[in-house]
Amino acid sequence: MTNKQIEAARQTLPNYLGCWHDMSDEQKQLDRELSCRGMINTIMTYDCKPGQKEQWDSKQKKMVSAEEFIFNDKYLKDFIEPDTGYYSEQRYIGAERVKEIISEQWHDFQQCKVGYAGEGYNYCFWPDDDLYNNNKYQ
Repeated sequence: MTNKQIEAARQTLPNYLGCWHDMSDEQKQLDRELSCRGMINTIMTYDCKPGQKEQWDSKQKKMVSAEEFIFNDKYLKDFIEPDTGYYSEQRYIGAERVKEIISEQWHDFQQCKVGYAGEGYNYCFWPDDDLYNNNKYQ
């Protein structure tokens, strides 16, 4: 899912103060998964490049697959492990589902244009972004 697709799906969910308690179980699961996808997209943008199959894992001190590298990112912990934080009910979806979502997002990410834009920020253009075909960023 691209960032635009994630935001479009998020628009189908209730969005007001306290809405979490009014959501159905299906809506809560969708909300969790969309949040997870957004976090995975951010991790990929800042730490990976399309086509890069392996990443250096400084904790393990070895090269690991890009998908394993993403899975081990500290920002996915709340989605993988129950009761790890204040928002655990709103985040936890389990390790197996997170791995499935990483695989889906990694596949879609291969179509992106990613680069360093200066001043410490990366950019990622998905095929459905208006700037995807703008030669200025290639």
